[in-house]
Amino acid sequence: MSETFKLTHFFVFPSVIIFDPSILKDIIALFFPDIQIGTLTPEKTFQEYYIAFKENKSSRLDVKLSDDKNIIISEMLVYEDQTIEIRIQRYIASEIVDEIKRGKKDQLAQTYVLLITALPFNGESYAISRYRLTDEYGEKKKLESSPEILVVFYNGVEEGLNEEQKDFLKYLRTGELHENSSLLVNKAHHAVMTINEDKYWREELMTLEGIKELIEKKGRKEGINIERTELLKRQISAGKSLEEAAEVLMLSKEEVDEIVGSGYLELKS
Repeated sequence: MSETFKLTHFFVFPSVIIFDPSILKDIIALFFPDIQIGTLTPEKTFQEYYIAFKENKSSRLDVKLSDDKNIIISEMLVYEDQTIEIRIQRYIASEIVDEIKRGKKDQLAQTYVLLITALPFNGESYAISRYRLTDEYGEKKKLESSPEILVVFYNGVEEGLNEEQKDFLKYLRTGELHENSSLLVNKAHHAVMTINEDKYWREELMTLEGIKELIEKKGRKEGINIERTELLKRQISAGKSLEEAAEVLMLSKEEVDEIVGSGYLELKS
């Protein structure tokens, strides 16, 4: 097999979580055992947007899942990102609007954001931290709409952690098993290898890499249109209408009109 991509790879992480959502539940249970999570169901994944928005990502995070009481949004951060808190707020705001539109205003779920990061986050040097966004005018009053942000900084200080927690952090750093790897590490590695060995997944990855080259050659604006066009084409080829494909990819009507008007997307009459 060609190169094996680790769990921290931008396309592996959301693919693994969609393949086996219980892995995300197990990660939360390992590092934040007081949080009770039920059986998770994937709702959305946005790994396709990584390339075009790497320098200035949209408000879409890697993957969203939910159980009957909670919403879990998660992202793998392997590069410096100064906009993550803004993106979290925008994403949560859009989710609240969607819930209200669906008539569920009085049943809004508790939202958690799990960030797995290679770099220090929020000035925190320890491997595990958690906090909520605050109101700067309210003496650090917690914002009522703020999700709880759970941070796993896998290059951080491991003081106070148990061996199983340290083992998983080491796996995030190295991507390697050892003789006494924990059950969660073995479970995650099995999913990682299954994804890596999937021919269709690799074709998807190569498509993204090809789009990246086009962006570099043709410029950012045209490159982004090309990426979105390719994603729409794949959804339409899978049997979805243009409207359904746009909804899956969370493209606005204006974005779709721009793509169609650009001539990149040829639609059958």
